[in-house]
Amino acid sequence: MVQTTKAHQEGVVSGDLQMYSRLMTTLSEKAQELLNGRRHAVEELGAAHEELEAVEAKYAEELAAARRKLSDAYNAATSAGWTDRELRVLGVQRPTARRGGRSAGPRAKRKSTLQGAAASTAGPAGTGEEV
Repeated sequence: MVQTTKAHQEGVVSGDLQMYSRLMTTLSEKAQELLNGRRHAVEELGAAHEELEAVEAKYAEELAAARRKLSDAYNAATSAGWTDRELRVLGVQRPTARRGGRSAGPRAKRKSTLQGAAASTAGPAGTGEEV
């Protein structure tokens, strides 16, 4: 039977502890490397998301301003006497309603300014005379 001395046993235990410590250090370093790669990927994802939000915000403001300008111009055209139908014939569509706002409600139907112009040059009804 082999007898081991206390010093020998302590040396074996000490060597095992050192080996365990090196193993844990290696595992920790490898885990840190993996986490760094994953962290970099999620940082890139976060940066891309922030960039998208900034671009959306910038263009949302510009788009809203352009829509307001179009709506104002359309309303000015109808206030000047153009009807929705006449504008459609010219290829101009009524601006789409904005989401989230209150509805404009029903609009009074306007007579065509072209019809009004023809009627204003005609004489009294049924006489066939021009004014």
